[in-house]
Amino acid sequence: MVLLVGLLVRAFATVTYWPAFWFFDGGRYIQVSREWVPDTQRPFGYSALLRLADWTGSLATVTIAQHVVGLALSAAIYGFLRHRGTATWLAVLGSAPIALDAYQITIEHYILAETLFTALLLGALALLLWRKQPSTAMVVGAGLLLAAAGLTRTVGLPLVAIVLVYLIVAKFRWQQVALFVLAWTIPLAGYVAWYHAEHGVYQLGQYEGRFLYGRVATFADCERLDLAPQHRELCPVESLQNRRNPSFYVWDFASPQFQYPLATDDDVFAGFAREAIRSQPVDYADTVTDELLSYFQLRPNPICLGDWEMPHTTQLICHPKMSGNVGFDTAMASPGYRDPGPLTAVLSSYHHYVYLPGMLWGVGIVVAVWGGIYDSRRRRQVGPMREPRRDGIDAMMLSLLGLALLVLAVATSMSDYRYGVPTLALIPPAGALAWHCLGSRLEWDTARGRQQ
Repeated sequence: MVLLVGLLVRAFATVTYWPAFWFFDGGRYIQVSREWVPDTQRPFGYSALLRLADWTGSLATVTIAQHVVGLALSAAIYGFLRHRGTATWLAVLGSAPIALDAYQITIEHYILAETLFTALLLGALALLLWRKQPSTAMVVGAGLLLAAAGLTRTVGLPLVAIVLVYLIVAKFRWQQVALFVLAWTIPLAGYVAWYHAEHGVYQLGQYEGRFLYGRVATFADCERLDLAPQHRELCPVESLQNRRNPSFYVWDFASPQFQYPLATDDDVFAGFAREAIRSQPVDYADTVTDELLSYFQLRPNPICLGDWEMPHTTQLICHPKMSGNVGFDTAMASPGYRDPGPLTAVLSSYHHYVYLPGMLWGVGIVVAVWGGIYDSRRRRQVGPMREPRRDGIDAMMLSLLGLALLVLAVATSMSDYRYGVPTLALIPPAGALAWHCLGSRLEWDTARGRQQ
C-alpha cells in the first residue's frame, strides 16, 4: 500500500509538472555532461548519469528514472528490515518516509544529484549490512559505491571515517578493511588524476573554499580578523546585523566574491574562511549549531522553503521553476511556468501534510544511538558469538551517517532542506532497526534469565 501511494503521487507529479522542476544547478550539471570534463564546482558523478540519458532528448527521462529509484530505495529498506527480522509495522515505518515524503518526491523531480547520491550511499551500506559476515566481494563493492557517492556529492567523502570505525568495531577482518579502503581510494585517485590532466592541479574541485567563504561570511567580523589585503577585499559590506544568507555570498553578483571569479582563486576564499573560523570559533560553532537545529523543527525552516515544495502557483519567488517542455539542453530548459489546476491543488495539499517532521529525525537518532550503546554493552557481557545480529551497532552507524550529512552540509555550506532529504534513507531505518534491537535484546535477556 505504501509503495502504491508513493507510485501514484509520483505519477501525478510527473504528469502535472512535466518534465522537471528547474534549479540553476541543473544547468551546470547538463553543461558539464556535454563537455565531459571534470567540473571545478561539483564532482562529475551526476553529470555522468545525465550524459547517459542525453540521447533520449528529454529531461523527463531523468526525473522518471529518479522517481523509480525513490520507490526502489523504499522497497530495499523494507526488504532489509524484514530480512533483519523486524516486525512488519516497523519495516513499514522505516521505509515509508522515502516512499511518501513530499520533499523526497519533489527532490526526485529536479535535475539534481541528491537521488543518485542517496542510491549509491544506500547501496554501499546494504552490501555491508545485509549479512552478519559480508563476503570480501561485498566489502569491496561497498568501498566502490561509497567512493562513487563521494564523486556525486563531496559531502559523502568524510563519511568513510564513520564506516571505517564501524568496520573496526564490528570486527571485520583486517584484510577486508584494507580492501575496503583500497576500493574507496582507487576511484578517487583516478578522478584526481583526471582533474589534474584537465585543470593542472591534484584536486577533486576548486570551489570548496568559495562555499566555506559563504558559510563564514554570515558572521565574519573583519575588524577582529588578521587578514591579508586580498582577503580583506572579501569582507561583506553589510553590517553584522544585516548579513545575507550563505548562498548570496557564493553566487550573487553583488557579493564581494566576484572580485575573484576564477577557479584558481579558491585558495583566497579558503584563506579568508580559515582565518574567520580561527578567530571566531564560538561564532562559527554557534552558527552551525543554530542552523543544524533548524532541521529538527516540526516544520523545516530552510532559507527558501518553497524551492522544494510542489507548487500551486505561478509566482517566481521561492517556488520551483519548471524546465522547458522540449529537449535535453540548458538553452531549451529555460524556466517555463504552468497554470494552476486541480492536480496542482491536490499535490500542494499533499505536500502540506505528508512529510517527516524534523523532530522525528531527532527521535530516530536518539533511539538508534541508545540501541547501539545497549547492544555494545550486552555484547561485552555475553560475547558476540552468543548474541544475535549487531542490530543496535548497525542502527547507530546509520544514524551517525545521517547526522554527519546534516552537520557537514551546515558546517561547509549552509542549512538547506535539500541537503537533509538523503537522511530519509538513513535515520528512519536506523530507528526501526534500533527499536527491534532493544525489543529482541530484552527477549534475549529474559530467555537467558530463565535458563539460569
